[in-house]
Amino acid sequence: MSSRDGALDVQLTGALLNGADGALVSQGRMDIGAASLDNAGGVLSSGGQLQLAVDSLGNQGGSIDAQQAMTVTGTHLDNSNGRIAGNGSLVFDLRGNLINTNGEIVSAGSLLLKQAQQLLNHGGKIVSRAGLELNAGTLDNSQGGAVAARNQVKLVAGSTLRNDAAGQIFSESADVFLQAAALINQQGQVQGRSGLLLDIAGALNNRGGTLLTQGGNLVVQRAASLDNQAGVLASVGGRSISRSPACSITARAG
Repeated sequence: MSSRDGALDVQLTGALLNGADGALVSQGRMDIGAASLDNAGGVLSSGGQLQLAVDSLGNQGGSIDAQQAMTVTGTHLDNSNGRIAGNGSLVFDLRGNLINTNGEIVSAGSLLLKQAQQLLNHGGKIVSRAGLELNAGTLDNSQGGAVAARNQVKLVAGSTLRNDAAGQIFSESADVFLQAAALINQQGQVQGRSGLLLDIAGALNNRGGTLLTQGGNLVVQRAASLDNQAGVLASVGGRSISRSPACSITARAG
């Protein structure tokens, strides 16, 4: 289904099936509303803005792109081995889970996950050429996941933020801010350009990991405990500051 000259608007009360090499293409704005959207192996492409309002969106091995801003609202989104790309801002508002295992979510503009119960990014890439903010109950960027932006990177997890097992979180030209109940960065890497702020209510595990800023200060706003065995916790151009006097620190060979 395609719209060569104008907008494409599809509103259904049931399921929309566009998988198995299906294609929905519009040269202008695209609006899709449905109880569920199956785009596994399919293509959704908008030459303008793209609005997706679906309770369950499956994009396993599929492609979703927009030349302007994109907004995705619903409950569950599975982008395993899929690609979601926007040339404008990219906004997700999900009441359930965002699965991006070995998938790609990239934005030329700002990238915002307003909410999700869980973000799973094993081996996936979430990248913005502007700023990036992710908010989730649990945020798992382990197993080779990558979260990166040109400007500020802000990750907020209500419970645990995982970046272990070769996970990467970094900003090319600005600071990184991480807030969570616990941070696991064992053999992971977090790097800011102009600063790194860690606000961790519970345990901060940096065993064999790297927490680094190239400029500005590295600030541990709070942490109940810090395990930095064989880890790197440093600021190249500024200072490393702990504002959590009650923090228990383990740093052998760190």
